[in-house]
Amino acid sequence: MSFSRIFFYLCLFFIFGVFLGSLFNPDFYFYFPIFIFSLIVIFVFYKKQASIFGICLLVFLFGVFWEEKYEKEIIPHCQKDYCDVHFFNDKGEVILEGVILEEPKQTTKTTKIVIKSERIVNKDKLVQGKVLVFLPSGYSFRYGDKIKIKGRLESPKNFTEEFNYKEYLRKERIYSVIYNPEVKLISSGNGNIFFRKIFSLKERLKETANVLPPPEGGILSAITLGDKSRLSQEFKDKLSRAGLSHIAVISGMHIMVLFEIFLFLLLSIGLWRSQATILTILFLIFYILMIGAVPSAVRAGIMGALLYLGLSMGRLSQSSRAIVFAASLMVGINPLILTRDVGFQLSFLSSMGIIYLLPIFERCFKVNDSKIKRLICLTLSAQIFSLPILIYNFGKMPILSVLSNLLVVPLLPSLLGLGFLFIILGTIFPFSALPLSFILYFPFAWVVLVVELISSLPFSTITLKVHWIFLLIFYLLLGYIIIRFTSSYKEEYEKET
Repeated sequence: MSFSRIFFYLCLFFIFGVFLGSLFNPDFYFYFPIFIFSLIVIFVFYKKQASIFGICLLVFLFGVFWEEKYEKEIIPHCQKDYCDVHFFNDKGEVILEGVILEEPKQTTKTTKIVIKSERIVNKDKLVQGKVLVFLPSGYSFRYGDKIKIKGRLESPKNFTEEFNYKEYLRKERIYSVIYNPEVKLISSGNGNIFFRKIFSLKERLKETANVLPPPEGGILSAITLGDKSRLSQEFKDKLSRAGLSHIAVISGMHIMVLFEIFLFLLLSIGLWRSQATILTILFLIFYILMIGAVPSAVRAGIMGALLYLGLSMGRLSQSSRAIVFAASLMVGINPLILTRDVGFQLSFLSSMGIIYLLPIFERCFKVNDSKIKRLICLTLSAQIFSLPILIYNFGKMPILSVLSNLLVVPLLPSLLGLGFLFIILGTIFPFSALPLSFILYFPFAWVVLVVELISSLPFSTITLKVHWIFLLIFYLLLGYIIIRFTSSYKEEYEKET
């Protein structure tokens, strides 16, 4: 058995261990018998392939332990002069000092900032941990600003039954929130200088994107810069009903389209494919950092890059191992994302859908060299694999999503290409921004028109509440179909040869 296959199995057992650890709290009587059995298998079958199973069981136990370690972080600790910041949750007003850890997120009503806490002044305590601060819209704080906050630290709460906001923050390791505090700037420029520079560049690009009015300009900012602050909640709901929410986030599909665009540009100027691929990956790393290195973009970047490399090298079948390696790495960094981060689940499943369903669709629809057909097949592959998770988590199924995607997704490469060209040229040559915005308006207006028309239909979305058994049955059936199609294609190929 090859090393890559062994490592693949180890990653699968680790992920399964993390998953099982998230379902219950194991004790000594769970760990001990499995540990002893693992050692027996390893020593009895020493130097035989069966011993690998024993090693896999040990990795499985480590996955369970690793998840439990992160679960225990929710319990706050406080020593003589150093405490977890959430130790002071719901205990009255505090004066907190900290540094803004991420690029502030603006919406039409609020400004959300995540700070790395340093000190609670009125308690004379050094503290650690993240705090999410909600401010009214209009504040202009930046990454790296050190601020003083006067308000109440509170434990996160769920506002609706449909969305577990507390668990959403927990997987980001945020256990404290503050609403509408008094805020005072202490100093600026405390963050990493590299991030300050690229966030400054992003602000200039955003100013150029703002020339195009919303909602068209909001879509432009979302698909190019990962900034959804100019999209109203009403329009976001319309995107969801039309099944087009994925176009307004930096997803694996966006990464693959960007790969195609920049690889084409670099190849057209005479670079070798290997050189162009490396430069494209470096560009994407810079791009992901510029849009804030948000988890969704990082996931999409890692999985999209691995998937595209598999596609470009003609080794799509091997990409599943690379995706599992990447998933296990991300779960190792933060095991809570496996069961609490829908974005991670969607990124992983979309990538697996492209790996296993895309070849089937390409044969069924006779794609050959048609770029449009291939893009449509790619989108369908990703959506079929991720649809059950969307239904399970949000209880809604956009039944016209196939139609809306057929009308919009083929335009996505053009939207991204024209969008990037506009914000780059408009930033370098500000006088050109307004004339170019008139040209850019029409393709984005088509997207808005499709969203408005399809979302307005009363039957565009149906409400479904499904049990987790539905997920199990769906993916078992899907796996069976994939195996049948794959084996039949293999038989046809062997007959032809």
